[in-house]
Amino acid sequence: MTLRNIFRFEELTLIEIIILGAISALLAFVILPEKEVSIVATDIVSTEQFNEYPLIAWKDIDKKGDIIKIKYRVRNTETYIKVYDTNGVVVHKQPFYRSPWDDGTPRDFTYNWMLYYTQDYGDEIPPGEYEIRVCYKYDRNVDLSTTITI
Repeated sequence: MTLRNIFRFEELTLIEIIILGAISALLAFVILPEKEVSIVATDIVSTEQFNEYPLIAWKDIDKKGDIIKIKYRVRNTETYIKVYDTNGVVVHKQPFYRSPWDDGTPRDFTYNWMLYYTQDYGDEIPPGEYEIRVCYKYDRNVDLSTTITI
């Protein structure tokens, strides 16, 4: 006994063959795994180095494209990140504020700055040198700063 005998493929009409083909393609699309994008974590600084100067940034990748991961320590209320290009123009501002714990203990955060276009965060960021600043309350209150080349 063969499949040909069970399903009687000779008796199928053209429309039935097309429908079976579409169902098979749909099942294959749903069942087969997607191609995985490898995400490489490159935490390049040790804990001791981070405690000496608690602001580091490194290039990484997520599912949609290139990002910059920024790890920083929050010591003041209403802390945020601002990124400037070499001309002193703001190219990105973190859209939310962070604060230390209620008892005043500092907190460490990692922020993802997307270099690709997003509707919420803005345009694609071209290669170049940028200054990352950890500010609090106002732009002139700079806690920490570092430069990164993309």
